[in-house]
Amino acid sequence: MIALGETIQAGLFLASDQVLSNSGLAGSLISYVIISIMVYFVMTNLETLLLISYVDQSRVKKFIILE
Repeated sequence: MIALGETIQAGLFLASDQVLSNSGLAGSLISYVIISIMVYFVMTNLETLLLISYVDQSRVKKFIILE
C-alpha cells in the first residue's frame, strides 16, 4: 500500500508541472478550490444519506437484493 501511494503521489507531482504551465498559478488555485468544494458537498450528502437510511442491522443487507 505504501508503494502504491508513493507511485500515485509521484505521478501527481510530475503531472502538476504540466497543469501549472498550461493554466498558471491562478488557474490551478481556482480549480483546486472548485474541486475542494465539490468534494465537501459530496461527502456531506453521503453523510446525510447514511443518517437517513440508518437501520439497526447491517446497512449492507438493506442495499443488496439476495434473491
